[in-house]
Formats: sequence, C-alpha cells, structure tokens
Amino acid sequence: MRFIGAFGVFLYHATGPFMFPPGTFDQRVPFATRNVGALALSFFFILTGFVLTWSARPADGPGRFWFRRIVKLYPNHFVTFLIMLVLLDFTNLWSFRDGATGVLPSLFLVQSWSPNPYINIGINAVSWSLSVDAFFLLLFPAWLWLLNRIRVDRLWYWLAGVVGLIIAVPFIAQLLPFEPMLPPQLIGAPTSAWQWWFVYNSPATRALECLAGSLAARIILHGLWPKMSLKAVLPFLFVTYTISIFLPINWYGIVAISAVPMILVTVALTQRDVEGQRSFLGHPWMLWLGAIAYAFYLLHRIILEVFIPGFAKNIQWNWLSATGMILLMLALTVGLSWALFALVERPLVRKFSPSDPTGRTPAPEADLSGRESAERESVKEVDQYGRPVPATRAEPVGVAAGKDGGRRA
Repeated sequence: MRFIGAFGVFLYHATGPFMFPPGTFDQRVPFATRNVGALALSFFFILTGFVLTWSARPADGPGRFWFRRIVKLYPNHFVTFLIMLVLLDFTNLWSFRDGATGVLPSLFLVQSWSPNPYINIGINAVSWSLSVDAFFLLLFPAWLWLLNRIRVDRLWYWLAGVVGLIIAVPFIAQLLPFEPMLPPQLIGAPTSAWQWWFVYNSPATRALECLAGSLAARIILHGLWPKMSLKAVLPFLFVTYTISIFLPINWYGIVAISAVPMILVTVALTQRDVEGQRSFLGHPWMLWLGAIAYAFYLLHRIILEVFIPGFAKNIQWNWLSATGMILLMLALTVGLSWALFALVERPLVRKFSPSDPTGRTPAPEADLSGRESAERESVKEVDQYGRPVPATRAEPVGVAAGKDGGRRA
C-alpha cells in the first residue's frame, strides 16, 4: 500500500494542470486525479501514527527511538534536497522557488511551519510532508506515554474527538486572514495562503491524522475494533473520493473528507494481515516496491519537473505523447528510487539502526499489508522480558509492561 499511495501522489503531479500545458489531456483527467495526492498523504500520515504505535517496544527510550527515525528519514531527504538544489536552474514550474528563501527551512525540515509558499514548498516541494512526520516523531514518546494511560473504554471517545478536530479544521481556517493569496498556478483557484497552510501544510493540524492512526492501532491491539471487510471499505473510499473532487479543493475536498475512509482502509488491511490472508499486496514485487516507496516519493517530483517543464518545455504535447512521457518518467523514477534505496537508505539503516529488543536488526520497511511487514510489525511484539508475544492480544505492548516509549522497527 505504501507504493500505491506514492504512485497516487505521482499521478496527481504528472496529470495536474501545472506539469503539461493546459489542454494536453481531456479536462476530465486532471479533474478525476485532483485529490488523489491529498488522499495518499492522508493515508501516509494515518499510517505513520498507526505503525509507530503498533510496533512500539517498551525497551526503547526517546533517544533510541529518535535516532532510528532520523537514520530512516533524513538521509534520503538530504540527498534529494541536494539534487533539487543543483537542478533548480533546469526547472521553470514556479519561478518563486528559484530564490534561496526556503533553503534552510527545507534542509532542517521545518518548512511547513511557515504559511509562505516560498518556504513551505521550496526546493523539493514534496518534502513539506516530512515536516509533519518530524513533528509527530518528536512528540511520539510523550504521546505514547499519554496513550498508555488512556482508559481502554475511552479510546473510542478519543478517536472520535481527534476525527472531529480533523473535520473542524477547514471551518476553523475560515477565521484566518484571506490575504496574501497563493500563486494562482499552485492551486488553480483563489486561495488564501494562511487558510491553505492551516488546512493542508501545517504540522499542527496534519499531525491530527497521525494521532488518529495511533488511536486506531491501540483500539485494535486491545481487541476492540470489529471485523472490517475490505470489500465494504473500498466502495466507501471510492464514494467519498468521488464526492471530494466536486467539493472546493482548497477547503473541504481534502483532508477532512478523507480521514475516516483512510482509517478504515488501514484497519481492514491490518486485520487481513493478522489473519494471514493473502493478496497481491504480499507479492514479492509489491514488497519490493513498498521498500522503495519512500525514495520514490522524494524523487518523483524532481524527475517530473526536470524532464517535463524543464528539458522538454518546448515540446508540443498531446495526450498520447504526454502519456508516453509519464510512463517513461514512472520507469525512470522507479529505477532511480531503487538506486537511492540500495545505495543510501538501506545501508545506513543496517549500519546505524541498533537491533530491537528481540535481537533482530530491523530490515528496511516493506508494505504494511505485505507478509514481511506483517511478520515484523504485526505478528510479534515483546514483553518486558524481551519475549515475543502475539501482537493481537487484548492488552498492547507498553500497557502490559508498565513502560513507555516506543519505536517503529
């Protein structure tokens, strides 16, 4: 599922109105894909909170947890940051990104704290979401301490409260100043920079999705979540997505409407994993694509920008040539993502990420719904003595052990 989500972001950027000249595709194509990137990001944020909580281990303190996450998160970001910094002269997507305004905030993953688009999507535009991840990772040890102290019979109330806050965000955003406006080519509709930032980019609001995923994981670990059928959840996701593309993209069509269906999808996939149900998501190819999904996400926008509005800016595109170019860029991105994963991400994770309490060295993350991920993150946890115990027991790790802290293997 990780790669499917990353591909959704790729599809949105490849078919959006700012990559190819207007009229290249039938207008129904960018309309149909207008929210697929936002949907995928909601899934990523929910999944982050879910997996961190699901795989939390009592032997990890905050320092060890943060070190492992830095090793996983930052090197790929640093490499792609440098690549985009060098290649900015070859892109012409948004001229305001040619300045140096967003360099340091992007380097240190604090760019999304600014409502200024010159900063929050500066350099490698997609790395703004890493600011949200970094913020939640910083909070996670304290959040897990609190989560372990929430009474079991109140977990559903907490989840409902967090989802309610997510839904309330676009309404609260209306109270913020309407000016200054975002550059028109960014959204395609008159949009307040402050209001858009609060709805879409702000780590303080997007971390709510991480909290929702974390609470959902804890509810499942306590055995309180009813059986979810993926066959029932996917039609619900399709319906809500279809509704979303007819809503204002700059307010209610993103984030608020996608939170509940993406929580349900995550839960349904996890339950299938725990039950050992096989699907195409457990195929070795899907596991491989899941392993490179993070590198793919960071590289895809760079490749699209450099080759389409960059080197190929003078080509007269039609839908057929543009489709061929997208497929070529997809193949190139997959290949370069594998190189980034194999040369940077995997060696550093293996070298610097310490063994977990079971003595196993964590492998690079695979798909949550794949067999490798299920074995590593879903099937086994450890008790306070380091002994493996079923992850599906009624009382999750950390609560039973009477300890706090946790990390993602």
